[in-house]
Parts: sequence; C-alpha cells; structure tokens
Amino acid sequence: MCLCVSVLFLLPGSQAQKPAWKFTGIADAGMVWGSYEPSGDLRLRGGLQRGAWSLTAGSGFDYYRFRSVPVFAGGQYFFGSSRSKPFVYAHGGVNLPALQEYEIGYSWSNPPSMIRIGPWTPVPNTYKAGYYADLGAGNAWLGKKGHGFTVSFGYTAKSTIEESLSTAYGGPGISTTYTEKFTYNMNRFALRVGYKW
Repeated sequence: MCLCVSVLFLLPGSQAQKPAWKFTGIADAGMVWGSYEPSGDLRLRGGLQRGAWSLTAGSGFDYYRFRSVPVFAGGQYFFGSSRSKPFVYAHGGVNLPALQEYEIGYSWSNPPSMIRIGPWTPVPNTYKAGYYADLGAGNAWLGKKGHGFTVSFGYTAKSTIEESLSTAYGGPGISTTYTEKFTYNMNRFALRVGYKW
C-alpha cells in the first residue's frame, strides 16, 4: 500500500506544479493632470510574471510640466481567475530631466571674477534628477495567452531639481555668485490605457 502511494506521488502530474516565471511586457499611454496643465506620458515595462504576480522595470517619456524620462521598477498583482482581471500596482524610481529648449530657464548673472560691462549674460539653468513614484488600480481583459488590454487609474508623482546662478552684491565692486536650488514636486492623477503581452 505504501509503495503504491509513493509511486503515485512521483508520477508526473500527480502533484500541483507551481507556475513558472515567464516574460511579460506592458506598454501604456496616459493622461495626467494636477496642479499644472494636463499633459501625457508614455511608458514601456518588461519583466517576469508568475501566477498573479508581475515584477517589471521600465522607462518612458513624461511630458507633465517638464519633459522627463522616468526609470522605475515595481510590481503588479492580478486578482481572480477569469479573463477579466482587476489589478493593483506600485512603482518607484528616478526621474531624469530631458527638457525641451523652450522649458529651460535662464539666469542673468556674471561670474564674480568678471567686471560687469554692459548687459548681464544669460546663463541656462541646470536640471537634476528627482524621484518618481506611482500607485493605483485597474482592470485587464486578457486572452488565452495572457495578452490583452488594460485600463488603470492612479496617483503619480515626480520631481525635478532646478539650479540657477544668482549674484549677491555687498557694495561697489563687491559681489559673489551662488547657486539657488528649487525642487519642483509634480503630483498628479493618471488615467492610462495599455496593452499587456
């Protein structure tokens, strides 16, 4: 009896197999709005999925206030066993500035070692990376192979650090140039449609 049970236990298919990790990808486009004018973003993610869990990393273009390139990683969890699956997601990473020419600000300053003659010289401000994060929920309509369309709604945030030159004057012929920093915190809602494969 024990021998029979042992043989059945070892036969293929006699045990519940855990699902294997497989490649998955998601491309989506969204409309984002908040304290600045509404804009859009495009994202592409790739990673691994096992059962209900999907772990991905990705990047894209975000046009909200300043154009930027978010680079992020995170997870997604799908509920249920039907082809219409609700899901939740969360991502975090860095937001790399990729400003267009008209978005760049200028400072009007001269290095302290120079004698100021005539108009001040325009100096383009510099922009540095900030953070990127988003979380939300949605629904996916998937076919037999797990491919299909998604719709999601969430809250997302990004930041960009702007540095500009300023000149402080202490009297005739006395001046010093210093750097001012300003952090743009861009928090907004996002409505996205995408395709999962």
